[in-house]
Amino acid sequence: MPLPVPVLDNLNFDELIGEARELIPRYARAWTDHNLSNPGPTLIDLVAWIVDQQIWATGFLSDAHIESFAKLLGEKIIAAQPAAGVIWPDTKAIDADRTVAGANVAADAKLVCAEQPEMGFVLARDVHLSRAQLLELQLTDHATVRRFDVQRPQDNNPVSLHVENGVVAPIYLRFDRPVVESMNAGESFPVAVGIELDGQSQKVAALPYGAGSVVVDYRTAPTGLWQRASVVRDDTFAMTRTGVIEVQVPKRPLGTSKLEHEMRISTRNRVHPLPPVVTRIALNAVSIRQLEIRPMRVIGDPSNGDPDQTFDLELDGLPDGETVAIQVELRTWHAIDDLHAAHAGSRVFQLLHNDNKALFGNGVNGLVPARGVQIRHLPYRQTNGTDGNLAGDLTWHFPSAPLSSTAGRFGSNRAALSGGINRTTIDELQRRARAVATTRNVLLTNNSLEDAATSIESLALANVEVLAQYSPLSPGRTIPGSRTLLLTPQRAPTVAAEAAVPARYVNAVRRALNERRVIGERLHFAGSARIVVRVRAHLQIEDGYDVRQVLDATARRLDARLSDVQTDPAIEPWPAGRDVTVNELKALIAAIDGIVNVKRLQIAREGDAWQKKAIELPRDSIAVAGRHVLKRVSR
Repeated sequence: MPLPVPVLDNLNFDELIGEARELIPRYARAWTDHNLSNPGPTLIDLVAWIVDQQIWATGFLSDAHIESFAKLLGEKIIAAQPAAGVIWPDTKAIDADRTVAGANVAADAKLVCAEQPEMGFVLARDVHLSRAQLLELQLTDHATVRRFDVQRPQDNNPVSLHVENGVVAPIYLRFDRPVVESMNAGESFPVAVGIELDGQSQKVAALPYGAGSVVVDYRTAPTGLWQRASVVRDDTFAMTRTGVIEVQVPKRPLGTSKLEHEMRISTRNRVHPLPPVVTRIALNAVSIRQLEIRPMRVIGDPSNGDPDQTFDLELDGLPDGETVAIQVELRTWHAIDDLHAAHAGSRVFQLLHNDNKALFGNGVNGLVPARGVQIRHLPYRQTNGTDGNLAGDLTWHFPSAPLSSTAGRFGSNRAALSGGINRTTIDELQRRARAVATTRNVLLTNNSLEDAATSIESLALANVEVLAQYSPLSPGRTIPGSRTLLLTPQRAPTVAAEAAVPARYVNAVRRALNERRVIGERLHFAGSARIVVRVRAHLQIEDGYDVRQVLDATARRLDARLSDVQTDPAIEPWPAGRDVTVNELKALIAAIDGIVNVKRLQIAREGDAWQKKAIELPRDSIAVAGRHVLKRVSR
């Protein structure tokens, strides 16, 4: 329970005077004249006034004080953020006329949601809307190349792309014409390719540690040379979440090319260990944001010519990075962070976000608006914050109709819009700051370190363990004061169990947690090592049981236990640093239905001779299954 905030200013001026006069008989018995004609009461009044001011100042906490204290705890006011999402085009709504070029649509172009027409949405960035039609998709699911002649690779059949060493198997998109055609010589805007991943792959919120990069190539199909295209923006974070990839591709003169064109999309240095599961790919998928333009208008009454004037201004929905300009006598005045830094002749003002006001200067720090002048704000953008987080499967259109002759349907948002937040209030900031101050955020204990690592959903960790007094730099020694966070990521079925944890993955975890480490601590991050263990067992099987099924069940049980990741919900994977013993594996096998007795069991590291003694594992190593030799023997 938080401590109550003390109220220091609990006596007013008159109460202070009364308390002081009550003390006169105790400390000054000779002072008997308490009338106002006596200078003593005047001195009491003066001292009481000074004390009243000092106590008020000591106990007063302005919004600026609260913000400063919260900043010391790592908390700050967060500006309103617009909701965002992806609109997937309806190809039937796009006019495929070959005599007409695609359209460059600038950022902030308006889109309208049919179900919420009163709420403003705009295009997030410049985009070229292409009239090219997607003819075929080619994706590699593990080792199988799969082709689709429709825009949607699945509805009930998602494609898990093959990943090896951070490289996703390329996606090939074949179009009926150049993606960008134009009759003018100017530069075209980037085209937008949307990639939708399944729900498990969409848990990534933000990857401050770097997710890898997308690589896009483009050519004239089927024999043209591949050209590297410039990736302007990748909202998929190297195919880790649903988003749009914006690509600058070579432009072709309108009508000069009748050949098909191809685009190839892959990744490099991808951190996420699991393969992307693609559920949809589309050209002209566009990113939108919930922003509205507040038009120019007069704010308040005309200026009275006084210093430090304030005027009401709606600022709660002002997004981060946006500002407001004000017009005074047809001259534009600009907002600055602090008027105290302004010169006397500067046409500036300060935005008081917490009070929803604009504060003008006093003649020393910033000009004072002349008496009688009207003050107007210029158009600026605002967001409705959480109200913009609309549901999925709504219908959208461009009023400007860039790809059709009518302003009809353009497409829909398959997923709900998200990310819209309201500006942090002072009360919310206080609550967050108190929570930080009263809870331990530093990675002090082993449990807090493990919990912090497993909470990073975007890294898909299968298991983490803190090795106390251990350093990978000196694995054979006990190092007091040193800790190592041992990392075991989830693993795609195509990745061998004995494969080493990539260094880029370990570095990603280090960057994500480094700021919360104990100052001065020797904290290390390492991927778990793998030691391949083989099992040879002679089994007595009860009559009436299918021998092949029993042997297969034995192999599956051994593989599930001798593993770095959990493959059977009933069997835990092998713990790091635990020696592999014959007796433990015998007990594991003996529990299988149909096995009467484990007559003989031997184990061996890959490449070593069979043995009955335990296989010792270093502290950072996990036993994983090799090829077993399982045999039925008679009783």
